[in-house]
Amino acid sequence: MAILTRPRGRLLVIGGHSRGVGKTSVGSGLIRALTRTGHSWSAVKVSSHRHHIEDPAFQPQLEVAAPSDTTQAGRYLLAGASSAFLLRSPDAFLAAAAELLERLLARGHNLLVESNRLATILPPDLVIFVTDPANSDWKSSSDACLSQAHALIIAGSADPTSYPPSCSAYAIPHFAVDRATWGSAPLSQWAISHFSRSGPDSQT
Repeated sequence: MAILTRPRGRLLVIGGHSRGVGKTSVGSGLIRALTRTGHSWSAVKVSSHRHHIEDPAFQPQLEVAAPSDTTQAGRYLLAGASSAFLLRSPDAFLAAAAELLERLLARGHNLLVESNRLATILPPDLVIFVTDPANSDWKSSSDACLSQAHALIIAGSADPTSYPPSCSAYAIPHFAVDRATWGSAPLSQWAISHFSRSGPDSQT
């Protein structure tokens, strides 16, 4: 008798150059679009919160989120994610955090992960990088994530000249999102098409 195994889940990473640029808002819009195709997606918000970093017994853990419009992980549930988690992981524990996510992927869970840092450790199927011309901050983890991006999102403008300077050299698709709705039909269709072309989606 043949043993049936579930295919590895898909990994969509959402990064951005600073806090508050719209990563969760863009990610929530993508969750709505992707779940409408009939497939389940879970979401993980990765935080570099440094509590317990001096504790030698500390290990990253997936904290189950509840639906809420006041927390980032909770907003993913309101958008239609089948489950959502907060993953606290300082830089020193990134490898352990990646192992947690890899286990979910191996079980067939499709994951949207909001993190710059894990894009360089886990092999993502798609990386989307969010920019906001009104925000001049540029996190140290941004360049590594941006170098892997498949698409750029720019908040409030379709004008490529308004990208932060570090983005100007990347000749990849770019999509404008309205700050009022944070929606982009072209982006949603592009993401759905990408996953359709790159192989069968798995179910959670």
